[in-house]
Amino acid sequence: MIRDGNGLTVFNVIAEDDCVKGDILSKGNVRINGEVLGSVKSEGKLIIGSNAYVEGCIKAVELLVEGCVKGEILVENRVHLKLTAKLFGDLSCKQLVLEPGAVFNGHCSIKKD
Repeated sequence: MIRDGNGLTVFNVIAEDDCVKGDILSKGNVRINGEVLGSVKSEGKLIIGSNAYVEGCIKAVELLVEGCVKGEILVENRVHLKLTAKLFGDLSCKQLVLEPGAVFNGHCSIKKD
C-alpha cells in the first residue's frame, strides 16, 4: 500500500468532471468520481464514488461502490456495495457486503481462500 509522508493512503483520482475513454492500469489505489468507459485494473483498492459511472471490466484487490458500474467485476478480496450503489454485471469475489438500498443485477460467484 502506498502512503504519503503523513502515513495516509494515497489514491489516484479521476475527478467528478473527468471522462476517461480507455483502459486504466494502476499499481496502487484508485478513486473514480467521474466517468470511465473502459476497463479498470487496480493492484490496490478501487473506490467508485457516488456520482461516478464506470462501463467496462473491473479487476481489483478490493472494491467499494457508491455509484454506477456496468460490466464484469473480478475482485480478489471484498466488494462493498453502499446503499447508493448500482452494479449491473457478473461479480466474482471472496466476500460481498450489500447494504440495504444497493442495486445488484447479475450473477455472483463467491470464491474460497
